[in-house]
Amino acid sequence: MSAAVSLAGNTLTAAARTSPTATVPSGTVADVAGDFATDPRGAIARLRASGWLALSIDARDGGGGAGASEVAELIMDLSAIDGSLGQIPQSHFAFLRLIRLAGSAEQWRKWGSRVAAGAFLANAQAERGSPPDAPPTVTLAPGSDGRWRLEGEKHFCTGSIYASHLAVTASIPESARGQGFSPGVHVALLAAAAPGVTIVDDWDGLGQRLTASGTIRFDGAVVEPDDIISRAPIADRATGYGAHAQLLHAAIDAGIARGAVDEATACLTAARDGGAPHDPTLPHRLGEFAIASFAAQAAVRQAAADVDGRHVTGAADTDLTVSAATSVAAARDIAARAALETSSGLLELLGSRSATATGGSDRRWRDARTHTLHDPVRRKATLIGDWLLDGTVPAPGVFS
Repeated sequence: MSAAVSLAGNTLTAAARTSPTATVPSGTVADVAGDFATDPRGAIARLRASGWLALSIDARDGGGGAGASEVAELIMDLSAIDGSLGQIPQSHFAFLRLIRLAGSAEQWRKWGSRVAAGAFLANAQAERGSPPDAPPTVTLAPGSDGRWRLEGEKHFCTGSIYASHLAVTASIPESARGQGFSPGVHVALLAAAAPGVTIVDDWDGLGQRLTASGTIRFDGAVVEPDDIISRAPIADRATGYGAHAQLLHAAIDAGIARGAVDEATACLTAARDGGAPHDPTLPHRLGEFAIASFAAQAAVRQAAADVDGRHVTGAADTDLTVSAATSVAAARDIAARAALETSSGLLELLGSRSATATGGSDRRWRDARTHTLHDPVRRKATLIGDWLLDGTVPAPGVFS
């Protein structure tokens, strides 16, 4: 397993660099992001064209051949620029991991090649008012032509207006038994512009306002049978899928924290150079926030190494599964605290000028506060404590 590398430039893992077919992304993350705040569509289009979104695709299929460590670095880099920018591709990489773990070899190569050519997956998982572990009310039913139809509505579909394709969780009803798929929860993959798909950009969040986490309605949208994947393999077995998805959420928070410290440093430096009176408490507070940011990034990198270790073996090894789940849980807790502390600290360090709505200094705090509500971070410590005291192995799922 290779060590994590900086994504400040065009670097991948040692394995990817030595592979003759590995595709090295074009442009640094900062170059690709451009002025995301004023032109989010342009930034995402450049991200798709650059090859960064194919980082985890096998080199043989035109991707970077990278593991979780490199993807986590990318998400941290993007989130340091803007909390929305890091959030948008999180589910893209999570669903690529699902296709790899739960799909067939043919499905993985098919979608890997599409992503290497610029495809971008947005998620359609959440349903308003339904708990995360409840079966979807969106249904997937067979048609008389051998193809399947999606019906229903999803909410909080991050990245949907920027995406080429959607990954939709849906329930195949008992009445469809014997039609090629077992009843239960499946993932349907289809074009975002397919007939019967209506994307509504109605996200009105406190923060992460550019994630396009709005509503999608499905009215008989057609799904080909070879683009349907059962979610049972990741829900019923310890595959490390949930740890990987949660790792990327931790990376978002760690990136927000880093961005807050970077912004505070730049603003304080400019103020000092402009003749602002010396305040000895400012370097101390900035140092405290930098320590929190450093700890968050270190925790994410350690957790990513554990996730990579779990994925490389592929075996149902309890020790590796627990190591990945608990280190990711710790990283989520540490990074969430750091994001909130540093983004609030940015306002503290800038003083009263940060209170103006036009200044925009509140953006990182709003992003941190919004993202840390994604799922209850307080449960991460419980997961670790249950393992330490009772030997309770974290249950497979999207949150562990």
